[in-house]
Amino acid sequence: MTSTASPHWEVVGKGKKSKIPTPVSRGERKKLVDGMPKVEHYAPALQESSTLFNVFLEKERKQQQANAQARAESKDSSKTNGHANASKKPAQPKKKVQKTEPEKKKPTDFLSAVAEIKKDDLESALAITKASFPGNIEVWLKDLASLLSIKLEQCPEPDPVMKNKPKDFPMCHLTNKCQDLIKSVIREASVETLEHLLYHSITTMLSEMNKGNSSYGYRIFIQLLVYSKPSIALTKTQQYLELLTTHQNKLPRCLSILWCLGVGGNKDFRSGLRVWMEVMMPMLKSRPVAPYCVDYLEELFRTHTDMKKLSGEMSLKEYFFLVDMIFNDQNLPKDLAKKLQTLYPKLKKIALSNDKTHGFRQVFPSYLTRITPGSSRTMKAEILPCLVDCLTSDKQCFAVWCQMYTKHLPQSSVLLNYLAQNWDKVGSRLDKKLFQSTLRSFSITNEELATQGRNSMDGYQECVAVCKDLLQKMEQTHFPWFWVMFLLISTLSAIIAYDIYSSKTFKASRTVRFLEDYGILAFMEQVWSKLSHYTMIAYSWLRVNVPLYTEKAVNTVSPYMALGWTKVSAGAQYLWEVSTPQRQWLYIKLLQLTEQVYNLSPQLWSDISDYILLSWDFLRDKTYLIWTSAVQLFFTSCKWIEKEVLLGQYTPDVLQQFFRSTISLVQSSTVSAVQWCSNLFQLSKGK
Repeated sequence: MTSTASPHWEVVGKGKKSKIPTPVSRGERKKLVDGMPKVEHYAPALQESSTLFNVFLEKERKQQQANAQARAESKDSSKTNGHANASKKPAQPKKKVQKTEPEKKKPTDFLSAVAEIKKDDLESALAITKASFPGNIEVWLKDLASLLSIKLEQCPEPDPVMKNKPKDFPMCHLTNKCQDLIKSVIREASVETLEHLLYHSITTMLSEMNKGNSSYGYRIFIQLLVYSKPSIALTKTQQYLELLTTHQNKLPRCLSILWCLGVGGNKDFRSGLRVWMEVMMPMLKSRPVAPYCVDYLEELFRTHTDMKKLSGEMSLKEYFFLVDMIFNDQNLPKDLAKKLQTLYPKLKKIALSNDKTHGFRQVFPSYLTRITPGSSRTMKAEILPCLVDCLTSDKQCFAVWCQMYTKHLPQSSVLLNYLAQNWDKVGSRLDKKLFQSTLRSFSITNEELATQGRNSMDGYQECVAVCKDLLQKMEQTHFPWFWVMFLLISTLSAIIAYDIYSSKTFKASRTVRFLEDYGILAFMEQVWSKLSHYTMIAYSWLRVNVPLYTEKAVNTVSPYMALGWTKVSAGAQYLWEVSTPQRQWLYIKLLQLTEQVYNLSPQLWSDISDYILLSWDFLRDKTYLIWTSAVQLFFTSCKWIEKEVLLGQYTPDVLQQFFRSTISLVQSSTVSAVQWCSNLFQLSKGK
């Protein structure tokens, strides 16, 4: 009830104690903490096992730990029974615990670790997986890959690209029985399953590398996968490129991805080349990864030399991307650009060998658009000869050039200048009538542009000047001195030969009589007699005196020669024995020197071998071309002789009559000219 004495509301109830907390002693606080529920900090969080093998392994490990803990507790209870020899008994349970300890320390050396992988382990794991997941080959292979990774997880992480290792490393150190077992399972899987497994293995390998574990196990499994079916690395290229861009700031992972995809190139040339073009060629723009991509291409062409099966394997888009990358990319390092330039002829042969007849008119526009007055020298040195080859091989390229001329005046001016500067070499290869009509078409187009007021376009003035220069060169005719001299000498030789052949004797021929009449034959006989006389004198002297002087020299010099030979051989043997330590030291130093030189320039020897191979290919191609041309010319000549000489207008009777009339005409003309000269000489004397 409320009090009447107070005007405010009051709370009626039991009085509360003071809210000031009472102090707690240290012992009470300890009891309170001990009585509270505890969370074990060593209990790991539950995780989903990636494979079935991990599930069984973890279950077995927990069961063994529980058994060991129960045995330890039973031994502890036996110690509290008050036996007299309690001090000796604790040693026994320790020994038993050590014997039942399931954990065995894994070797950290790769060779030791991979040697411990037995076929029985793989078969037992595969049997468990098959029993739990019958018919699911993908799970079987994933468990085998996981088992390999667990066996080798303590090994140090290898070099991402296995530099200075065999091509099939690390797979080569796995026993053949284990390889055959895994390959037998791989052969049962479909292509789609293998493609998915390859991508899964690469991503799992990257996650293991992120955790700090070794990637040897998954690398071995990936090698077995790709060696069995190299084409599985070509289907998910877009996903692999996204994976590379995701890890572009982590060089070891990028190199590991490229290594895994490029493994198939060791077995299949086509797969290796496609991987390089679709995955590695776009990565040339990345400076850290570009050296490995170039080295991979070099090793690919070094391993495989037969390029006939790869004709047309590279598309024109990929080819011109490579051309721009090699000859016009300023960001590409010079050493890598030089390496790619040495490999470029092989790539060009692969790209343009599919359709040689219609291929030139398809590549001509792309070639022409890439040469400008500001292009690099290497680009011009490569593209301009290719444009000339297109014009000489496919006449349709002239029509394509006419269509492109107006919109590509700067490029056309560069090509026309090149033709004008090298006209002596290039002019004989071009179709002059077609090229002359093309130049006239260009001149008409230039006049139309001038009337339209478009003569200020880039390259216009250069095109006008070069077109006039080339037209003047083509219209000028040079006197063929060489062919005239050759024709005269050939005709004179044929006349003399026919005259001697048709005469009864050599002296009865008109040629000999002509030489006798003018004293030429007498002079030649006099010279010949003197030469023969002095030659016989020299020969007779040599025949008499050379044996005498030779015998005298041998008798005089041979004792000294024998003595000198014995002294030289003894001295050489002595020096050989004395210089043995120095020669050994020099041998060691030369080995060290060669190793240092190789380390300073490791690509020198490969470059030399590449140049030798390129030279051999060039000589082989040109030799084959010359041989085929010679054979074709021989057969053509035989057909012409059969048609024109034996059966046509050049029969032996016709030729004999022609030569007789020609010889008589030449002789009569010569005699009349000599008589006229002698008459003039006599007249001048009489006067």
